[in-house]
Amino acid sequence: MRCESWLNNQNLSIPGFHTLRKDRAHARGGGIVVWIRKSLDFETITISLPRNVAEIFRLRLKNCRPKLDVMICFRPPSLKTTLQNWENIIQCVDVSRAALFMGDFNAHNKSWNCALCDNNGLNFEQAYAARGLSL
Repeated sequence: MRCESWLNNQNLSIPGFHTLRKDRAHARGGGIVVWIRKSLDFETITISLPRNVAEIFRLRLKNCRPKLDVMICFRPPSLKTTLQNWENIIQCVDVSRAALFMGDFNAHNKSWNCALCDNNGLNFEQAYAARGLSL
């Protein structure tokens, strides 16, 4: 998995892996690329968020037990993300399923061993805690 891939039309394949991409169409930088072993059965799941909130890619690995939802998020550091934005992002996690939510959130919080907290980190922590998730 790679957040902030900065890819446009480059071909970035690895032998033995599927390459899944979500390139940023509206601005420079950003984007997400995921490599999945060809032996894994998966499906992509569409998520729609306003483009000024975050970039998210979601897939479900179907040949593991239990099936695993994987969500990759990139939140550009220049965005001011409100608590409501973070709640919308966290709503993408289906808490009834096995799930892994990862990415580059560009948020800082002393709870994650950062030297300082910022509003993004505090809002993110509040949003995932309200959903019963842990980091």
